[in-house]
Amino acid sequence: MNFRHLAIGAMLPLGLGLLVSPGAKANAILAYTGNHFTHFVLPYTGADKVTATITLASALGDNFSGGVTPLAFSLSDGVQTFSSSSVLTGSVFTFSTDGVGTITEWLVAVFAPADAEIETENQPGAVGDTGTLERGSPFLGAVGKPGLWTTTFKTAVPEPPTAFDLGAGLLGLGLLWWRRRRKLDPAQ
Repeated sequence: MNFRHLAIGAMLPLGLGLLVSPGAKANAILAYTGNHFTHFVLPYTGADKVTATITLASALGDNFSGGVTPLAFSLSDGVQTFSSSSVLTGSVFTFSTDGVGTITEWLVAVFAPADAEIETENQPGAVGDTGTLERGSPFLGAVGKPGLWTTTFKTAVPEPPTAFDLGAGLLGLGLLWWRRRRKLDPAQ
């Protein structure tokens, strides 16, 4: 058997392994920037606002309406920040999009112990961003003008399995050893 046939025979399974490996997928990252607070008491100031970053497995899509389950999220009102790793008592992530996938309506809220809350909302009859430190604290936020959502995509490139990498490397070393050995001993 010559080297060329052996190399082709070895490359076919490796090529098939790469073809069946999982494909790359893109996560959708929604970023929200609210307006500066117009109603506040210390520790909040007029420089505070609600911001959010929400990572989804895919884009919301055209004419979408409903709730989503984020892969990860972070919401801040300038004083407190809640994320997917925070201890929360509840959360809501609902969106509506238009015919080209632009977010037009939403309710995003996270609730922590002691009734701390961060919320942004743009729905008929309710538009605004709020932050609440605890039950009974005064209303804090911006009312009447929604902030802005942007969507970006982050492609996750899959890595081949470790066993596949190891096997390909060992096969390549074996082929080099075999070819070198044939050159040194022409009787084979």
